[in-house]
Amino acid sequence: MTRVALSAKIQLTLDGIVDMINLVESATAKSTEALLTSDVALAEQVIAADADINRLYRELDAHAFETLALQAPVAADLRAVLAAIRMIGDVERSGDLALNIAKIVRHSAPLQLPVPARACITEMDARARELLRAAAFAVENREPDVAERADLMDDQIDQLRGDLYRGLLSGDWEADRSATVNLPLVARYYERIADHAVSVAERVEYLSTGTAHSAHTGS
Repeated sequence: MTRVALSAKIQLTLDGIVDMINLVESATAKSTEALLTSDVALAEQVIAADADINRLYRELDAHAFETLALQAPVAADLRAVLAAIRMIGDVERSGDLALNIAKIVRHSAPLQLPVPARACITEMDARARELLRAAAFAVENREPDVAERADLMDDQIDQLRGDLYRGLLSGDWEADRSATVNLPLVARYYERIADHAVSVAERVEYLSTGTAHSAHTGS
């Protein structure tokens, strides 16, 4: 296979990753809406749509490993395939986290959410989806500089998670038992969605420059 053809196969995988990120962002938005409105039917839509994310994950994973095994890429091409394989896994796990939020709605609705908690959830959703969009932009444009900005954006999610925990523990928020049990899980899911988005951006930096981001842990 010529290098041009190999580059086209790699680009096809990267394009699929962008599509997959967009599906995860949509799932995250719908899960949040379902959570805030106790909309079980919407949560069920997210749960059903997870099959599309999983299908794309399997297709992209197989395509990337086939490229690795049969085309024997080297140098920058090898770096791109290895980065893509890890990105595919990051995005699939993000989809599972959005799915988990929808499952909480299905099992626990209606949730009586304190007003300050609703504000935290709304903001965490906005920041997590902003990071997903940034990750998609990084992949689509092979833009290494997104990684540094993504780290700073991720700090905002961590702060919001801490605010929610402190509010629940303070006793000042009027939260029922279901909300008290489930909200820490939900906050953790948003935080992990953000972490995976940051990881994707960091892998783009590696793909583009050959240098791992200083904050990257390899998770």
